[in-house]
Amino acid sequence: MKTDVTSELCQTFKDWQADDRRLDSCLESIREWMLSVQLQDRQQPKSAAFAETAERLAKLRDQILRHFAHENEMLRQLVHLYSPASPEVMAFKRQTDADHRCLLDRLEDLYRKLVGSDRPFETWSSMMDEIDIYFESLGVHQRQEADRVSMLIPIRRSDPAPSPLTERLDDDC
Repeated sequence: MKTDVTSELCQTFKDWQADDRRLDSCLESIREWMLSVQLQDRQQPKSAAFAETAERLAKLRDQILRHFAHENEMLRQLVHLYSPASPEVMAFKRQTDADHRCLLDRLEDLYRKLVGSDRPFETWSSMMDEIDIYFESLGVHQRQEADRVSMLIPIRRSDPAPSPLTERLDDDC
């Protein structure tokens, strides 16, 4: 089994981590904006606010697509690194593909709902709740993914159960 960590894999891993931080920041920005709209307009926010929410979700989708592209590239490199691909890597890849499709479909449904009418939700709070549920699902995906990746690409020497890649990543990344 080939287990040499390449600089390409290290860079992809770092890009994925940076994307993860940008994604978290984007989610927080949308949450803060929705809350500020709710606080500013104690009555029902105008249809323009729903339209702007759709625009913000479209930008989020672009960020998610970049993040997923880095994940897919990292998985492609892991499959190559663990050639022949281990069952764990292949299971991770299958689960990741399924999660990505589901998350993108749910985001697209929210977007279509927001652009589909002047009043896509009964209240601003109900829209915030539905978007927050989506954000939580995305957060669960990110945490599970980070756990899986850390098993395959550990990033600290102090890990209690280091894998064969620990020292190579510490030295090479």
